[in-house]
Amino acid sequence: RTLNSKNHKSQFSENMRANPTNSQLILGEENLFVLAVKGGVKVAKNHPKISTFWVLGLLMAILATGFTPKPEQYREYKKSIANLKYLETDLYEAQYELESWENEYYQSKGWFFQCDSKCQLNKEQRNQARMELKKVQNEYDQKMAKAKSHLGLFSTQGVEETRDLFWRMVAGGKSFAKRQTMYDALFRGIGAMGRDTSLFEYVISVLFHLLQNLIWAALGALIGFLWSIWYVITSYQPSALSAAGYFLCAALAAMSVVATFLLGLAGAGIGVVSGMVSIAQANNPALRAGARSRPIRYRQE
Repeated sequence: RTLNSKNHKSQFSENMRANPTNSQLILGEENLFVLAVKGGVKVAKNHPKISTFWVLGLLMAILATGFTPKPEQYREYKKSIANLKYLETDLYEAQYELESWENEYYQSKGWFFQCDSKCQLNKEQRNQARMELKKVQNEYDQKMAKAKSHLGLFSTQGVEETRDLFWRMVAGGKSFAKRQTMYDALFRGIGAMGRDTSLFEYVISVLFHLLQNLIWAALGALIGFLWSIWYVITSYQPSALSAAGYFLCAALAAMSVVATFLLGLAGAGIGVVSGMVSIAQANNPALRAGARSRPIRYRQE
């Protein structure tokens, strides 16, 4: 039996040397952060191009402000904006007209989608108001794009408009994550009733769902930004080369910011796991002692 015990201990030591990660996880919760940092450094060293683009994108997202327009460019822009005053009035009137006919059409509809002659007339007026609004909106957008073209896509206003679009998408994603986490916490709490579920397990489950919702929110904000940025680009009427270059710069900056956020979430996830390990070890001395607290029994032959 003594010989078998020595052989087992020797095999256990060889396994620990062959898999140092297992031994590091047993030593303490700090090693989780050490492993994460070492893994990040290793990825950065193995992929220098990706790391360089990531840093470049962060610098553009933080430091990029755009070019200040020349005085004559700004004067032409203000002059074009002043000429849009009458179109703004027409646009407000068309919007009000559409809302009025929308309300009339809704009030004249009957039960189960029934629509009599009066309802059909209101529907036709509603469609005409919608077409008129679209016509005025297109004219307004074209004149606004011509006014913005005096400043240029890479101007301070263009960069500021792009930055505002990105943070609006981020705010929408954050609202989605909060709302979804609230629903998850509610339904998890209802599902935990009548089960042998501790408060600690419930909190950990909600935290993991919060991290998951934040990841989806960040990815959704990035996709929405990449989709909507084309509307900002085309509103300045740039050349094809300028539009492509600006899109690549904006996409790189947005992806770098989102990647940094996801790395922070990964660190938060490691923190949650570390908290679970520390609390489990505090509540169970056998886990704190590790494998040494478990006696090894062998069947005597």
